[in-house]
Amino acid sequence: MESGARLCHRVEEDLTEFLSRGGRLDPIDPAITADPPKPENSNESSTI
Repeated sequence: MESGARLCHRVEEDLTEFLSRGGRLDPIDPAITADPPKPENSNESSTI
Protein backbone atom coordinates (compact mmCIF):
# COMPACT_ATOMS: atom_id res chain seq x y z
CA MET A 1 0.00 0.00 0.00
CA GLU A 2 2.92 2.32 0.58
CA SER A 3 3.80 2.33 -3.10
CA GLY A 4 0.23 3.44 -3.89
CA ALA A 5 0.59 6.34 -1.47
CA ARG A 6 3.91 7.31 -3.06
CA LEU A 7 2.36 7.20 -6.52
CA CYS A 8 -0.57 9.34 -5.37
CA HIS A 9 1.84 11.87 -3.84
CA ARG A 10 3.90 11.95 -7.05
CA VAL A 11 0.81 12.54 -9.21
CA GLU A 12 -0.26 15.33 -6.87
CA GLU A 13 3.20 16.96 -7.12
CA ASP A 14 3.25 16.63 -10.92
CA LEU A 15 -0.25 18.11 -11.22
CA THR A 16 0.64 21.03 -8.94
CA GLU A 17 3.74 21.75 -11.03
CA PHE A 18 1.75 21.51 -14.27
CA LEU A 19 -0.85 23.97 -13.01
CA SER A 20 1.79 26.36 -11.62
CA ARG A 21 3.38 26.56 -15.08
CA GLY A 22 0.12 27.70 -16.63
CA GLY A 23 -1.36 24.32 -17.45
CA ARG A 24 -5.09 23.91 -17.16
CA LEU A 25 -7.62 21.14 -16.80
CA ASP A 26 -10.72 21.22 -18.94
CA PRO A 27 -13.92 19.58 -17.70
CA ILE A 28 -15.15 16.61 -19.72
CA ASP A 29 -18.82 16.24 -20.59
CA PRO A 30 -20.28 13.31 -18.59
CA ALA A 31 -21.75 11.90 -21.81
CA ILE A 32 -18.25 11.24 -23.20
CA THR A 33 -17.07 7.69 -22.60
CA ALA A 34 -13.76 5.94 -23.16
CA ASP A 35 -15.49 3.21 -25.16
CA PRO A 36 -17.50 4.70 -28.03
CA PRO A 37 -20.70 2.91 -29.02
CA LYS A 38 -20.38 0.29 -31.73
CA PRO A 39 -22.39 0.69 -34.97
CA GLU A 40 -25.57 -1.37 -34.93
CA ASN A 41 -25.32 -2.57 -38.53
CA SER A 42 -21.77 -3.86 -38.55
CA ASN A 43 -20.53 -6.47 -41.01
CA GLU A 44 -17.97 -7.55 -38.41
CA SER A 45 -20.56 -9.59 -36.52
CA SER A 46 -21.77 -11.59 -39.54
CA THR A 47 -20.22 -14.97 -40.32
CA ILE A 48 -19.13 -16.20 -43.71
